[in-house]
Amino acid sequence: MLPYPNKGTERLPRKLSELLKIMNKKDKSHILIVDDEHIELIALCQTIGEKYFDLSVAYNGEQALRIASATPAPDLILLDIGIPEMDGYEIYRQLKINPATINIPVIFITGLADEASEEKGMKLGAVDFITKPYRPAIVSARIQNHLELKRKLKLLDQLATQDSLTGIANRRRFEEYLHFEWLRAMRSQTMIALILMDVDHFKQFNDHYGHIAGDECLRKVATALADAMKRGGDFVARYGGEEFVGVLPETDLRGAATVAEQLRATVADLQITHEYSSVASFVTISIGVDATYPTSDNAPVNLMEAADKHLYQAKQAGRNRVYWRDRPEKHGKMDVSIENNAPDVRPQILIVDDERSQINVLGNMLKDHYTVSVALNGQQGLQRALMEPRPDIILLDIQMPDINGYEVCLQLKANPKTKGIPVIFMSVMSEEDDEAKGLEIGAVDYLTKPLKEAIVMARIKLHLSLQKTFQKLSHKNTLLEKQLRIKNT
Repeated sequence: MLPYPNKGTERLPRKLSELLKIMNKKDKSHILIVDDEHIELIALCQTIGEKYFDLSVAYNGEQALRIASATPAPDLILLDIGIPEMDGYEIYRQLKINPATINIPVIFITGLADEASEEKGMKLGAVDFITKPYRPAIVSARIQNHLELKRKLKLLDQLATQDSLTGIANRRRFEEYLHFEWLRAMRSQTMIALILMDVDHFKQFNDHYGHIAGDECLRKVATALADAMKRGGDFVARYGGEEFVGVLPETDLRGAATVAEQLRATVADLQITHEYSSVASFVTISIGVDATYPTSDNAPVNLMEAADKHLYQAKQAGRNRVYWRDRPEKHGKMDVSIENNAPDVRPQILIVDDERSQINVLGNMLKDHYTVSVALNGQQGLQRALMEPRPDIILLDIQMPDINGYEVCLQLKANPKTKGIPVIFMSVMSEEDDEAKGLEIGAVDYLTKPLKEAIVMARIKLHLSLQKTFQKLSHKNTLLEKQLRIKNT
């Protein structure tokens, strides 16, 4: 992979360019390193290069934002704070307001080992904070942990937004995409079109050919529709049952009608036998189309209702056709109700430490925001971790007399009931090997004593947020698997 999207316009120093060429391998995680100091870039590339990551580099904010927005996007960004003109904090803010880069995890790197800098970075939303000079084992372990977490979250998110039968996007993903494109069209004052499709007489198909054949029919139709979408921004999803929906950004009504006719013809060309249809001897679809200029006086649901109305008219007119009107009409304003959120439940924090003074310090830090429980040794910690309600996060001291923190962590990760609880190690030891060992056996973070309140609070907040997201996606994945099992049965 090239360090920059435009080869030839920006050249790297020969030594660094050769180093990247040696390191970059296919099918590896893509990491973008942003630092204005050439020597620091080489040091960091050499530090993580033995893991054979696919590396790109940028010397300033403009280059960093351009590379991050390119395809393929980085899986992780290592961002130096002290960059002139546009510092690391501002680069981070720019990354988080761009939909193309908002989900890329960022690790701040800096020579400033002060509490305020780390606290500011963590509050902004960075996933981690690495200080110079680099400790290779720590840097590699932290990078691997965050890349693995990103891969898991990406997989779970894909499962949660993918239709389990057809493999294309599901209704949830459609609603997210329509909302995003609606806002974008409102800002750019462009039109957005919606296509609603229904397989004609699908009930008769299921009744006579069976549900297995019906499922196969839907899979073929879904694949054909997805393949027929030519532009990168065009989108198709399964809306429910035998209904499919398409979103066409920056498309007027006549353009959308043209695409809809192509989709109708594509499904007809599959020639899936349907002897029990009153329309044709093969599977066909009816389509309703509408388009509009989004404004503050209308909502996506208005566009959906208009397309649904035209789908009904297409069916009434004989099916196997596209129905649309000559010009967009103004959609009425719709009142949108907001769901009342359930009251927040205070997260449970378990502190495992044999020093009562340390427990008191942590307790005073956490008591106003969290429900705190304590254990004075490793055995108690294992027992408390199994008690209901289980802790949302465990702060675990390493040096304990009966069972040390490493062994406690290994036992927690070996137990299915506690393996998902994030563990943050605490220790007076600041040796590189100690931190690397803790991260390698399953801890999510490492805090060095004496503990600094701002850092402790920022790290706990970060990992609780990540855990909440992970649990939410895991729950959706479980529901999808259950639905699939029921469907197969």
